[in-house]
Amino acid sequence: MDLLIDTYGTRIGATGERIKPSFPNVKAGKEYPIRRLDKIVILRPASLTTHAVRDSR
Repeated sequence: MDLLIDTYGTRIGATGERIKPSFPNVKAGKEYPIRRLDKIVILRPASLTTHAVRDSR
């Protein structure tokens, strides 16, 4: 599965074994299992936490 980020200002973090994108002005978010993601495609400026980068290997 590919995760496509196309929203300006998205913050991509990780909680345990899951990647959690946080979108501006949206309180509830969805989490994605790291093991099911093949790649994360970022099309707009976004930020990544070091935890998300480290755990997504």
